Amino acid sequence: MGSKWKNFKQVFTWSGIPEGDGLDWPIEQLKQKADKRVRSVRYRAVEDYSGVCCPVTKGVKTFFTTPCTEEPRIALSKGDLILATRGLKHWMYGEKILDSAADGGIRERGWFPRKCVEKCQYDSETDQPVDGEKKNR
Repeated sequence: MGSKWKNFKQVFTWSGIPEGDGLDWPIEQLKQKADKRVRSVRYRAVEDYSGVCCPVTKGVKTFFTTPCTEEPRIALSKGDLILATRGLKHWMYGEKILDSAADGGIRERGWFPRKCVEKCQYDSETDQPVDGEKKNR
């Protein structure tokens, strides 16, 4: 309720003029980003993937169920670490964990075939060991 109240106070002020432009909700966005980091799951690439839109070499089902979005595909090399935030049956969306010194602060996000990755021994970005299945919320 705390962040919702702060967002409410940004819109309804004593002066009658809302703070901000009404498009950005910095308090709520920060909370959502923190929640997303907690829910993200760490994977390791076990197969190379070039980043092509419709990969023929990753299986027929993967080929025919390619996500129909304008979001990019990311190339994977065996051993890459990825934080996955969402997924479909044969595809996942996430962000590569890059060496911050070498990448210059550029974040690489996009879709990749689920077949190319396996779940890491440590489940989330917080490095908590996996305790079997995730609990239902």
